[in-house]
Amino acid sequence: MYNKRKRIEVSMKISAFTLRKYRAPAILLFTLYLVVLFYLLFFSGYRQSVYGLRGYNYLPLLPLLEEVASLNSFGLSFITSNLFGNVLAFLPLGFFAAFFTKKNVSAIIMMSFLLSFSIEMLQFIFAIGICDINDILLNTIGGALGYCLFYLTMPFLVKKQ
Repeated sequence: MYNKRKRIEVSMKISAFTLRKYRAPAILLFTLYLVVLFYLLFFSGYRQSVYGLRGYNYLPLLPLLEEVASLNSFGLSFITSNLFGNVLAFLPLGFFAAFFTKKNVSAIIMMSFLLSFSIEMLQFIFAIGICDINDILLNTIGGALGYCLFYLTMPFLVKKQ
């Protein structure tokens, strides 16, 4: 009984704290994040270089495992940019989604999945890259980690209040 009451009190403090003090800067940062993400995914130099390329990969993890097995210098840089780039690209989405909504982790995971799936479909439709199931998986993991990061950092900010 005590633990449940304590969790509810902490949750209420986090909600009140986030809504009052950091809402305006968070809206600004979230907007900036979305603009940068949209630019990188559809208009960056890399996207311009693959314009007209339409492809797909529907085999989860297989290409990533093949790249890890080769481990040459190009492969290592590609793996790190592909693996960490996709996870890091959606980490802020999970963080901000947890900040602005009172959704649980499964809702944040679904939101990350749906946004990533939509982006991959748009890239395929407009022929600006390869529609890759691994991108969807890694982006979804990034959204979930962003959610976890939010709930790991908020208690420290609440204590400072």
